Amino acid sequence: MAVSWIRGIVVLASLATGAVAIWLLAVIAFVLPSRDPAHVPMWTGVAVSLAVYASLCLGSVTFGAGRRGLAALVLVLSLVAIALGGYGVVAMFRASRNHFEGYLLLMGVILLGHGAVALVYTALTSALARRTADA
Repeated sequence: MAVSWIRGIVVLASLATGAVAIWLLAVIAFVLPSRDPAHVPMWTGVAVSLAVYASLCLGSVTFGAGRRGLAALVLVLSLVAIALGGYGVVAMFRASRNHFEGYLLLMGVILLGHGAVALVYTALTSALARRTADA
């Protein structure tokens, strides 16, 4: 029961991360070329990375913990997501008013939350899959 509840949160978090990736791609396409073209490659990498992470998490939920390679990849990427999301949140809380970027705070919160819930879900389902296989 608890696993299905967490599964739903992982799906919602993955959709939120995917929405951030789509939003970033729109900003890259319509805003950055005229305002800050030097950062287009960096933000493109961020958007693609977010989309890949969201897709892998959705794949993990869809295919289950039976795919050990996928589960291991999601575990590692979730730790990275927690670290990067946490860094974004802390950086924005430490930023002066002149350097505060609300979108970075929001992206950090989404990524931190997504990483945390995906880590918990993947660890639980992997442990349950091992316990079932051993029985």
